[in-house]
Amino acid sequence: MTMKLYGVMRSPFVQSVVFTCYETDTEFELIPTENVVVRTPEFKAKLNPFGTMPALEDGDFTLFESRAISRYIASKADAQRAGNSLLGSTIEEQALVNVWIDVEAQTFFPPMKDAAIEWTYKLVPDAALVKSSLEKLGKILDIYEDQLTKHKYIAGDFFSLADIFNATLVYFYMRFSNPEQQGEFTNRPHVHAWLQSIYARPAWQKIIAIPETTDWSFLKKT
Repeated sequence: MTMKLYGVMRSPFVQSVVFTCYETDTEFELIPTENVVVRTPEFKAKLNPFGTMPALEDGDFTLFESRAISRYIASKADAQRAGNSLLGSTIEEQALVNVWIDVEAQTFFPPMKDAAIEWTYKLVPDAALVKSSLEKLGKILDIYEDQLTKHKYIAGDFFSLADIFNATLVYFYMRFSNPEQQGEFTNRPHVHAWLQSIYARPAWQKIIAIPETTDWSFLKKT
């Protein structure tokens, strides 16, 4: 039975799940689901009590949260095929993948989100908050740069979910930042090369070929 994925392609969280599906050759059906739908009592009762996207329906099994969904898809793919795993191939690799997934969610994402919300949605951005967020982001990216001088990918010399989660968020962030802000990524050669290698992957190229992926018409400043 084909999995059903609920969400919209402009969401980086939906993109990360679709990226995982493409990388693992997992069949899925995208059910376009806007925020007004995911917040309804019906959607919350059936798929995600928190009213956010994405949500997954795999037969009688349902799941929400993009990182959990992607882990589930990767685990299921590993059980059905041989080859490289997006979760890591050894216990040690799996631990490192989990480390960098946690870093992305708890350390890397928050300052990017705070800055992006200010300059994307606010008519008058909070300059102090943007400055503080970018300073935090710069320090984090210095650590990323150091890690990527030692390894091709963020968790080691193998492509993993940690790369997928980081790169999809950066792509979204870069769409709304100016050249100076983008320089936090492009001026660090190993970070820049790492991102470019991910965006060159066939799975990612399939994602950006979908028009809805780059439809930013929903943005309205207040």
